[in-house]
Amino acid sequence: MKITLKIGLNNIYFLCRNKFTKEYEFPSMTLYHGDNFGLSRYKAFVELTKERFKVFFEDEHPIFHITRRFHDYELEDPKNKGLNGVRIFYYPAYHFRGTPQVYINNRHPYDDFIFTTKMNLNKVATENYYHAVVHALDEF
Repeated sequence: MKITLKIGLNNIYFLCRNKFTKEYEFPSMTLYHGDNFGLSRYKAFVELTKERFKVFFEDEHPIFHITRRFHDYELEDPKNKGLNGVRIFYYPAYHFRGTPQVYINNRHPYDDFIFTTKMNLNKVATENYYHAVVHALDEF
């Protein structure tokens, strides 16, 4: 998911810090065969924010996707045995109402969040992650 707030002429992006890698990324979740994209992204956000931060998902289709190898902690999951990595689909979402807050629990890998502009994204994201997502942000 890519959460966007509009302030002046700049989009502000919502990123979460992965508690295992200590890297900031757009929030994501695991999908299994047969899972519905629309319902899954809604459930992921509810688990992340307990619905105290409401967003509007603009479209049913992702705006882009990236692939990456598993992180070490993901390799330990038996469900990932025999798989090579992760494909992450990004959906635009916009702040609707509520105060942004991430609730730490074992259902997602995040322990903190930030808001950043595209101009400052390279200061909070890793170089590889920045280059993987920055050009898609031109769309929004």
